[in-house]
Amino acid sequence: DQMLKAVHAAHDAQPCVSWKGVELRRYQQSLYLTRLNQISSGPTKRLWLLDTALHIDGGKLSAVRCLGDGLSASLVPPTGVTIRFRFGGERCHPVGRVHSQTLKRLFQSWGVPPWCRDRIPIIYIDDQIAAVAGLCVCVPFVASHGEPGWKLTWDDLDETGVRVVSDR
Repeated sequence: DQMLKAVHAAHDAQPCVSWKGVELRRYQQSLYLTRLNQISSGPTKRLWLLDTALHIDGGKLSAVRCLGDGLSASLVPPTGVTIRFRFGGERCHPVGRVHSQTLKRLFQSWGVPPWCRDRIPIIYIDDQIAAVAGLCVCVPFVASHGEPGWKLTWDDLDETGVRVVSDR
């Protein structure tokens, strides 16, 4: 009964049914079966040297060297970049967009479910958002054509986000 109510809840609702370590959620006309979201109470910001993978809250942040793409290697300090998670109100200017937008609006446009948004690492250089792991690099931190860069990926190993039903 609870699952049926979740499926047929109001369009703007964010229904969730939990049982035995999993949750059934609806977002943008799709149902997701996920593990219960258990974010550790670890540090709110961490330093990361891009040449090694960083395991955070059940996920893996990694970077691969590339040319003319990703985060400009020349702008990455030798001491590393700072990793933080969303706390609300942050703005970012992704490459290819006319102007900056709030992360909330960007996550919506990228189709990132609300329960996943606080788990995506945000990369800072000199207290400015340089990239959102796996989603975008921000102006002015993008590598130009032929310039060495870092392609960032985020694998959220604890948040499987298995889509159960789509386009109902």
